Amino acid sequence: MDADIRDIEAQIEEFDRRNGPAGRFERYARGRVAHVWRRQLMTLMGAVALFAFAGPWSGFAAALIALLGEAVDCLFLSRVPQAIAQGKNLRRLMRLATLTAGLQAMTIGVCITIAWYGVEGHIATGFALAFATGAALNAGLVLPFHRFAAFARLAIYVASVTVLLMADAIRFGAWSPRMSYDLIAALILGYVVQVFLTHVTTGQERQTRARRDLLDHSLELARAYDDLQDQQREVRNLALVAQHAHDSVIMSDPSGRIHWVNDAFTRITGYALDEAIGRRPADILNGPATSDETS
Repeated sequence: MDADIRDIEAQIEEFDRRNGPAGRFERYARGRVAHVWRRQLMTLMGAVALFAFAGPWSGFAAALIALLGEAVDCLFLSRVPQAIAQGKNLRRLMRLATLTAGLQAMTIGVCITIAWYGVEGHIATGFALAFATGAALNAGLVLPFHRFAAFARLAIYVASVTVLLMADAIRFGAWSPRMSYDLIAALILGYVVQVFLTHVTTGQERQTRARRDLLDHSLELARAYDDLQDQQREVRNLALVAQHAHDSVIMSDPSGRIHWVNDAFTRITGYALDEAIGRRPADILNGPATSDETS
């Protein structure tokens, strides 16, 4: 088999492995661990804001709780690639990862609650909603790789904001201006998250299909080229055989006109190649004494 075909087939095999259930889950685990500190930028900003406006204990507690959830989640996920390589049960690993994702999301839910009640007024509510939106967007990034973990996080964030809004409805009145403002803000931010999640999932699926189609097309082209090379080699071999054959060999087009003859034809008939091209064999080989039946 041609080396190019083997290389493309190896790329397809690796592509299917990376985009299969185990491959996507492994990529999820590696990605969450690799970008753990980048995610803490939002935690740090939230903690600093709470430290400034709600007091040092609120900021310190929120940061500690958020880091605890991340630590538990990443500690488990750091062991996932090795567990997959060892052939551990994939479904069980994914269920455990969903549980640790839910635990991590619950710690963020606690932080949202601290921000919600940390400062009186719409400032605290708006900040808490913004923090929840950021967490939801971050959860949506892993939706193509571990759907259940992403849904677990999103469900907990939605539940946290819903419970807080319901508590405020009891506290301030369901039809109070504050409740109307907070509810509209939550719906707008929820819509933004929904649009983002749709874009992430459809974009990832489109990119995956396009890459797979490109690999399939490359394989088809490589195989077609390999077949063409085989045909050309066969034609060259046949040409060599015909060229050195002791009997006359004539090649003609569909209309019967000659477009090639071998050396034996020239020796036997006396007609060179340029003299035979374009003529019919009967015009050359038949003489005046040839009968109509023979011609």
